[in-house]
Amino acid sequence: MGEFRLVAAGAGRFRADGPLTFASARGARLLGERLWGDGRGDVAVDCSGIGAADSAGLAVLLDWLAGARRAGRTLLRGV
Repeated sequence: MGEFRLVAAGAGRFRADGPLTFASARGARLLGERLWGDGRGDVAVDCSGIGAADSAGLAVLLDWLAGARRAGRTLLRGV
């Protein structure tokens, strides 16, 4: 299935690729933390490339939402 990746797709836009499961959750969470570190405004993540997900993957998405809120940014569903 491969490794989870966040691929830049333009200013403030990213595409999530790979499995978002217990096995990849820690790395995915850390990748997401980088999204809030620099820049301003909304961040859009296209999740259509996630091939498999479980409850740990859902926890990562919720953590990303909380991280965006703490940074004063909004996490949007990418298109």
